[in-house]
Amino acid sequence: MSDENVLVPGNSLGMIVADYGDETGFENQTSSDMVTPYLQVLQTNSPQIDEDDPSYIQGAKHGMLLNTATGEIYEGREQGVLFVPSCTAHLYVEYRPRDEGGGFLGTHEASSEIVRNATGEFNELRTAEGTELTETFYIYGVLVGGDVSSPETLHVVGGIIIPFASTKIKAYKKWNTSVRTHMVVTPNGRRVNPPIFANLVRVTTVPDENKKGKFNNIRLAPAIGGLKDSLLPPTGELFTAAKEFGQLVRDGGIKVADPSPDAPVSSGDSVDTPF
Repeated sequence: MSDENVLVPGNSLGMIVADYGDETGFENQTSSDMVTPYLQVLQTNSPQIDEDDPSYIQGAKHGMLLNTATGEIYEGREQGVLFVPSCTAHLYVEYRPRDEGGGFLGTHEASSEIVRNATGEFNELRTAEGTELTETFYIYGVLVGGDVSSPETLHVVGGIIIPFASTKIKAYKKWNTSVRTHMVVTPNGRRVNPPIFANLVRVTTVPDENKKGKFNNIRLAPAIGGLKDSLLPPTGELFTAAKEFGQLVRDGGIKVADPSPDAPVSSGDSVDTPF
């Protein structure tokens, strides 16, 4: 076998491919050529679980997780999905009010003038023009396939964004606090806080309720035991892929965009997709 041909790792077909070179055919594309991939929690009123809805996905049930870009669903209560975070963002999403037809209008940094000048209570903020602002935290990262009990099977599936609005914000802050305050001692004796993309995370769903009713919330936890047990080596595929995805986000290649019209609406948490 020549040096130019290699067996693709993890390819179930055992396909032999050549070095493709530098040209890809994607050179003229931007983020507008793609659907923004979100990981969403299916609720009792999500269209994907309604057999009479055009958005119905066979086998979908509330409490599952959905990749809105591919339509793939994942069991949520026990196994959930494995995920390596790349970076985070704190934004305010602007929507046209429902009684005016609804619709996504864009996003704004928390420090922006439009947010500073907004009026109203939490989750009911309005701009000077009367549009709605929804505080949302986002974790960008990569989905991981395979089984943690067999580390050699772990592999990158693709990039995704997890949004946290309204009742989900508490879950985000709890997880973020744990990883931001986690310290480890390096071989040379330094005490450091590992980078966000050193964490292998398991994303699951949990039943929850508030004054509006019952719904499914999200939970982030170390994939194996505690935080230290779930740290990734800095030279591994998962660590590298998540770090590179974060750079892609910072370079503007991946942006928070209009959520899919088929994205699930949360029961008791309707601000996830308020249009």
